Amino acid sequence: MSKQDVTLGSGDLYIKKFTGEIPADDVIEVEENKIGGISGGASVSYKPTLETVADDKGFVWRVFIKDTEVIFKSGVLSWNLDVLNKLALAGEITTIENKKRRLVLGQRGAIDSHLIRFVHTKGDGSKFRVTIVGTCQNGFELVFDAEKATVIDAEFVAGSLDQNGTKLILEEDIVEVGGR
Repeated sequence: MSKQDVTLGSGDLYIKKFTGEIPADDVIEVEENKIGGISGGASVSYKPTLETVADDKGFVWRVFIKDTEVIFKSGVLSWNLDVLNKLALAGEITTIENKKRRLVLGQRGAIDSHLIRFVHTKGDGSKFRVTIVGTCQNGFELVFDAEKATVIDAEFVAGSLDQNGTKLILEEDIVEVGGR
């Protein structure tokens, strides 16, 4: 008999520059990498592109995964220039005379990939993790409204995590049932 969970609630979002390897959970899931509060939850979509190969008679038939698309979305409620820089791809933050910080956007050039980790904590304290490496490709919009909080809709498109083309890792903690 398998246990089936009902998932309620949001989680925490961590973003860290990707250096080629996925570090341990306790290296990723630290306050320094936490993007801020989330509003509206988060979602991850996985969509394979399939290729079907068949002979003329239809006897030999194979289906292959040609590519996959993975997109992670989240509403970011609390943010600062560092968060906006991670969402902007190619920004540059400078400090001016120790009085203010400036984020300059719109430059051209190579962009860094980021490790995106979303952690949902279940009611029993166990964790469900979503991990991708990618870039925020939709930019952002800042809406300052007297009636609502400013929430940034972040959308990350995954690239390959490894030589095998892996784009999405889903992990859950194993919890013993009944004290065994």
